[in-house]
Amino acid sequence: MKMCDATSVVWATAFQDSAEKMLGYTAAQLGEMNQQDESKIADVMKAATFRPFDVTFRSKMETYNVCMTAQLLHALVLHSP
Repeated sequence: MKMCDATSVVWATAFQDSAEKMLGYTAAQLGEMNQQDESKIADVMKAATFRPFDVTFRSKMETYNVCMTAQLLHALVLHSP
């Protein structure tokens, strides 16, 4: 997912605990929705788009082909209105 604020943009992956807080559904619930009607999944994703979240990131700097990059290690959703 693409996350941004007034200063920067970052691409991040949300795993189970963070994704459940952001989407408001468990993985099991999303799996059931997907089996019943795939359009429900699209509605869930659309509802989470452009919502504000308080998130903390943990990352580390790496060098790859003489370029410094940041690897995201963990993203924790602190608050989801």
